[in-house]
Amino acid sequence: MQTPENFAAAKRCFEQAVERDPRFALAYNALAELWWYFDFMGFAPPKTVAGIGMAYAMRAIETDSSLAEAHALLGHFRWLFDYDWPAVRRHVDRARELNPASPMVRLWYAMGPLLAPECRLGEAIDWTYLGLGDVDNAFAWLGRAVEASDRMMVPIQLYWFFDPLRDDPRFADLLRRMKLTPVSRAAAASS
Repeated sequence: MQTPENFAAAKRCFEQAVERDPRFALAYNALAELWWYFDFMGFAPPKTVAGIGMAYAMRAIETDSSLAEAHALLGHFRWLFDYDWPAVRRHVDRARELNPASPMVRLWYAMGPLLAPECRLGEAIDWTYLGLGDVDNAFAWLGRAVEASDRMMVPIQLYWFFDPLRDDPRFADLLRRMKLTPVSRAAAASS
């Protein structure tokens, strides 16, 4: 069962493993993945997860640079939390180069731009404001989502429901804060 207690127990086991063997790259990778799950399951805030999870993934790569899964996971963290697109591409490409058959490499790669939309309160509120024509509050909620590194903001250029906002300078500002270059929805979907 996936409970906070079970995740905490797994975390303690992996931490003990790296204490016993600081060169155990797979344990660092497991800790990075565990922190990703902390966000996914809602056990920790995204900003906390990002820093700790990325640090563990980077430590795994420092310990064993041939660990494809750590590169893939670090690319996924970069995609979700700090919008560092060149680093995403670099790590994902390196992971696929090292072990293209790895199920975890394939999983982290597939979970990037292909993530299915999930129901989020902030998005529901934003859509409500947008539907009511309250553009100022819609942008306020979008700004909060970007600040919180909400993973559902990453494919913002693909979302049709934001079409009414695209000509507003605040939309370009959101993209700038996410280190994205404005493109048409069709162009974003084809890239």
